[in-house]
Amino acid sequence: MYPSINIGEQIPVIIFRILIGTVSLIGNGIILHIAIKFNKFRATYCNCLIALLAFAEFVLGIGMVIRALYSIFIYEYIKDDNENSVIDEESLIYNPYACVIAVSILKKGLTFYV
Repeated sequence: MYPSINIGEQIPVIIFRILIGTVSLIGNGIILHIAIKFNKFRATYCNCLIALLAFAEFVLGIGMVIRALYSIFIYEYIKDDNENSVIDEESLIYNPYACVIAVSILKKGLTFYV
C-alpha cells in the first residue's frame, strides 16, 4: 500500500534536515533575541517584519529537526521490535496519520506568512 523506505537511502536527507534545522534555530534565535532585548530594534516596521519572519523560520526549523528525528526513532523502533511487532515498516513511517503529526509544527509556522 505505502512505498517501502530504506533508511540507508534517507541518511543524506536526514543529515541535511538536521543541519539546516539547527542553522535555522541558531540564526533566527539570535535575531529573536536581539528583537526582544533591544527596544531600538523594534522601532521601525521593517525590523518588526524581520523579527516576525525570524519567528516563523524558527518554528519551521523546529519542525524540520523533529521530522528528521522522527524518521530515525521510528526506524529504530521497527528494527528493534521487528519479530514481535504487527506493525511493518510500510504502514508506520509514511502513512497519512504520521505525516499529519510530523508536519503539524510546519503548518503552524506557515500560517505566520499568510
